[in-house]
Amino acid sequence: MRFKTSIFAIIIIAFTTASFAQQSAMEQFNEAMQRAQELQRTIELPDSNNSAAKAAAHSVANQVDSDEFLQRLNVEKEKIRQVLFNGFAGETGEVKEGEQSLVGQLPSDEKIFILFSETVPKETVRTYVRDLDLLADNKIALVLRGFVGGVKTVMPTMEYIESLIVKEEECKKTIQKQCDIYNAIIQIDPLVYRKFGVQRVPAFIYVKGAVLHDADFSIGNENNLNSKAIYNILYGDVSLNYVLDRFADEFGSDYLKTMAKRINSGGKLN
Repeated sequence: MRFKTSIFAIIIIAFTTASFAQQSAMEQFNEAMQRAQELQRTIELPDSNNSAAKAAAHSVANQVDSDEFLQRLNVEKEKIRQVLFNGFAGETGEVKEGEQSLVGQLPSDEKIFILFSETVPKETVRTYVRDLDLLADNKIALVLRGFVGGVKTVMPTMEYIESLIVKEEECKKTIQKQCDIYNAIIQIDPLVYRKFGVQRVPAFIYVKGAVLHDADFSIGNENNLNSKAIYNILYGDVSLNYVLDRFADEFGSDYLKTMAKRINSGGKLN
């Protein structure tokens, strides 16, 4: 029988066997995904009358297709992506308690998620990406529910993400030409949607007390988020600085106000 699983199950193998010496980041990813797709078409398990073996094979397939497996693999993919795209999902230092209002960043136990999809106007999403680049805060992330076109079509998703992060939208990376990109975190995490019950986008989630029991897993994993955490959700095609102002008013947060001012002033603190 053919082992019907997603290409995620072999994407790591594809990356480790691809040669990245003189290729652009997107070309490297393209080659890796082509290798993954070829491997997927050839992976088969022999027919067997062993009912236990069949049950085990189906169990593995179900685990591979689960949200939890995809999220764990997404963590590993994120590490690879950071190497390939050189700052695609940039990191910033942690902000000490009491200094948030000075630098305009979230404290270490707070997070903001901007949930979106390809149905949201691209210029709206690109504005969010530019705003995240200005804030330079790795505790704020854009989150897709899943891959554009479905789980077996990864390349359209990567091409879509590339179109969001390039500063000149028409720029296409080649060996001879590199595009300037915005430094913003973009994640694929269906568990965030399920955890907070989000059914429409754009949606903005602000979480206080975002302490995770296992930082390698999604905030949406069952029992991973501190039970004392509180959150609020705003919906609508609105600006990020508007959202920050709304959250700031609700929670009495000076640093959220400062973050909104940073966006309004093009990244500068007045």
